Amino acid sequence: MVFAYKAFNKDLTCTKGSGTFQYETGMWFEEKTANCAQNGFHAASNPLDCLTYYPDMENSRYFEVMCDGDIDEDGRDSRLSCTKIFLSRELDAQDFVAETLKYIRRHPNMPDSSNICREHGQVKTGQKCVIVRGKRPIARGPVGTWVGFVKEKEDSPEIDHISMVFVNGSRDGEQESWFDDYGRFVEPPEGAD
Repeated sequence: MVFAYKAFNKDLTCTKGSGTFQYETGMWFEEKTANCAQNGFHAASNPLDCLTYYPDMENSRYFEVMCDGDIDEDGRDSRLSCTKIFLSRELDAQDFVAETLKYIRRHPNMPDSSNICREHGQVKTGQKCVIVRGKRPIARGPVGTWVGFVKEKEDSPEIDHISMVFVNGSRDGEQESWFDDYGRFVEPPEGAD
């Protein structure tokens, strides 16, 4: 059995084959075969990869899931397909960022997900969080969102530290202020609006 992450529409449906499948919490679902992009129940080892398939966090739900039975991986991001799946825990934005940072900590040398910003990033419309990785990572987002930071050592891509910041205000009446991995306000990066 492996733990992974899965995204759904608000009503816990998601695309399955050529149709839609209705999931429920508290029960196992089972399929006969599992082949990525063909059949089985799909999930991802990296929570961020769920955003590739369900990017609108305002209209999606995210769960930690247990995958069992036959498990197939095809090397496209961290997706997998399994013959048995159980929705074990729903993730809010804070949980989503925390689980993502745990994944990065366990896999520090994996190529960055397309959903990681390098050096600076901002929470996009429809999102509730952003992950920024770099030597001096900075970010901004509206009040009520979360930012995950992965700070690398100055002389290598090795991780120096990881942190999370909850956006609870801005500096000098700005709509959205830039801040660093310790939550301190900083100047915007060159070329930022």
